[in-house]
Amino acid sequence: MKAGFLSGLLLLLVFLVDPTRRDATAATRTGSSAEAGERAYASTDARPADLLFPVPAVSPAAMADSFNDARGERIHHAVDIMAPRHSDVVAVADGTIARLMTSVAGGIAVYEWGAGQRFVYYYAHLQEYAPGLLEGQTVRRGQVLGYVGTTGNAPAHSPHLHFAIARVEKKDQWWGGVPIDPYPIWR
Repeated sequence: MKAGFLSGLLLLLVFLVDPTRRDATAATRTGSSAEAGERAYASTDARPADLLFPVPAVSPAAMADSFNDARGERIHHAVDIMAPRHSDVVAVADGTIARLMTSVAGGIAVYEWGAGQRFVYYYAHLQEYAPGLLEGQTVRRGQVLGYVGTTGNAPAHSPHLHFAIARVEKKDQWWGGVPIDPYPIWR
């Protein structure tokens, strides 16, 4: 029993002293060193700073915290900002349009890379895009991206912006990521 304990202790010391063993062990656990490198891309920033409120027609004080609310079998991981239909939806930060898409759930939506691609901002249930908005386009903080609506699974009589933030886990992946609660940013 003492021999097993001592050999385990010796392995632990080797692991702690030799960083190449630690990296190799992490790569083995995650599947490959390339995957480990992609995960290492993830930002250590807790949340983006100095974001503009995405719907200037309403006050952030009117926003309810719905980030952890249940939505059927899932958690919301976003905030819903109720606003009059066709209200401007603006970029919260300087960035690049990563993706324009339409889906059953989100309806007409925009994914915006923040500067440095550390964060992705998701704007959904838009009534329509701003004229001329294109994927790959650079946008400035405050630039109109689209207009509040009820597309996707939004109730027809409840126009709102579904807004989400994700911290990027893998370089160049605008989908997925680690959800960040936007509510405390403006409250």
